[in-house]
Amino acid sequence: MLAPAWNRQIDEAINKLPLIRNRYPRSGSSSNKVIVREGQSYHNFISNDYLGLSTHPQLKQAFKIACDDYGIGSTGAASLSGYTEAQYILEKNLAQWLQLEDILFMNSGFSLNSSLYKPLSNANTMIWLDKNCHASHIDGVLASKSRFARFDGDNITDLRSKISRLPDLLHLVISEGVFSMDGSSDYLADLIQLRKDFQDQLLLVIDDAHGVGVIGENGFGQIEETAFLPKDIDLYIGTLGKAFATHGAFIGGNRQIIDYLRQSIRAQIYTTCLPPAIHAASNAALSIIKSAEGVKLRQKLLANIGFFKTQTKNLSIQLMYREINHSPIQLIGGYSLAQLSYLAKYLQDKKILAGFIRYPTVAKNSPRIRLSLLATHTLDDISSLCYEIQQGLLYAS
Repeated sequence: MLAPAWNRQIDEAINKLPLIRNRYPRSGSSSNKVIVREGQSYHNFISNDYLGLSTHPQLKQAFKIACDDYGIGSTGAASLSGYTEAQYILEKNLAQWLQLEDILFMNSGFSLNSSLYKPLSNANTMIWLDKNCHASHIDGVLASKSRFARFDGDNITDLRSKISRLPDLLHLVISEGVFSMDGSSDYLADLIQLRKDFQDQLLLVIDDAHGVGVIGENGFGQIEETAFLPKDIDLYIGTLGKAFATHGAFIGGNRQIIDYLRQSIRAQIYTTCLPPAIHAASNAALSIIKSAEGVKLRQKLLANIGFFKTQTKNLSIQLMYREINHSPIQLIGGYSLAQLSYLAKYLQDKKILAGFIRYPTVAKNSPRIRLSLLATHTLDDISSLCYEIQQGLLYAS
């Protein structure tokens, strides 16, 4: 029982929240295309399991074997009993695949991003944060207590001008390869050029959580789609919770800076490591992503994205960033909040799960329906989705 004063304070805080988010427990399913809630099956257009590996037999087998070998949990922090051979092997394999000198694992992308910038900054640092960056980066920058400003990726010239006016500072520039609510970035090449032009001052951080394993011939992410490699930036952030279909996150780069972060990120030092079975399953996922099977899955996903964009164009459905967004995250936008609210409910009634995104997740004047396309979707799945979107928008109008 809370004290009355605390009850009042919590009630007032709840009433001030701009949005209440509901959770719905899902049951098990043999297919990543289907989500079962309370006995009802829904078509899945909301998950991050882009390649469909969450139900892959190789990942399941690796997970089970690791449980037999190590037990369930890691049982400690990395400096105590938590660091296992399973994690060590995955670190080495990931670093070799991405052509990076070293990799540091964290228990989640949010934990990594929200704790990264304090050890990287001091009174001599200016942080430049992309206006579309994930909330975890915002929290990390605020926690650093460093000077910072937001920048618009559509105006890198302005960012360049501002950096040039501060020649005595070190500059930390943060952006993403694929934005979780906006899709593909089309200015990574400009940021890499900026890094070259200010090579004595600038450290470039790119979070490609939604791109790694998914985009590019080798699966290196949006950075590869831009004709570069992860080693062309200073710090490359990825996740295991999306294309890899497991859990956790990693940051890679120069051995010296990664070792420094290993010794200085408190959220990594003072926490229990992920279960060894997660690392073993992630290593199995990496093997698939690197293989001919992984290439086929990426090609199938790319074909699904292209088909979706063609279908929506033929049906006069408005997409946000249609010409530049080639990621699995596709966005229905340009409609009113009321129209999209109706569409979200309509799709759910049709047993289709899609994300209804509005303020405060995105700007007040920019609501959208967020769809996640998967390699396991068929053309019929996507055709049916597009038809129901068209019908829902007609009714909403």
